[in-house]
Amino acid sequence: MLDVGSGAHSIWPHVVAGRYWAAVIAVDLHPGITQQRARSERAPGCRPAGRLKVGLVQADARRLPLADESVDGATAVSTIEHVTAPHGDRRALREIARVLKPGGVAWLTVPYRAAGSAVELDENLHHFQWHYSSSTLRRSLIAPSGLHEQRLVLYGERLPFYSLIGRLPPPLRWLHRPWAALVSACLLRTVDDPAAASAALVELHKRAG
Repeated sequence: MLDVGSGAHSIWPHVVAGRYWAAVIAVDLHPGITQQRARSERAPGCRPAGRLKVGLVQADARRLPLADESVDGATAVSTIEHVTAPHGDRRALREIARVLKPGGVAWLTVPYRAAGSAVELDENLHHFQWHYSSSTLRRSLIAPSGLHEQRLVLYGERLPFYSLIGRLPPPLRWLHRPWAALVSACLLRTVDDPAAASAALVELHKRAG
């Protein structure tokens, strides 16, 4: 398994390795990725840290240091939308497609906006993240990758957690990061109405041949 954008605070790669006995390659541009090993013991259900098959790699999602067709599956949780440079998100997904074996599966989560795609900027007007609509997600991101959509699930927030976090002073916003996955799981619910959705889960397959 490949996890793109693992970050310096996530225990997700260690949970996957420990619970499913999978070899996981965790990739992130942030140098803090190499500090994850100390967190592996906190992952519930994990084997001892020394026996975990987790490779921690500092690398750019647009240039993965992996051979073609070398992984069975890939995850990119709240990652693709942050990849900068012109069409950085497309380049990152194409890289995931390149390293996936035929028959492999990739799961992405991205911000969703039914009214149309938009870019969210931080207080310094730097690129922060894309919000995708159904059409731009399929046409601008998935189609160029060569992967095929199997499932698209829309989620809405039970409570406006992330909008409240955005109002905090920048030095305090990092406080939610270690708990982001847990908070998302608790506060998000599936929705049928695209107008009520704020996030999307996409399952993509790489066809054999």
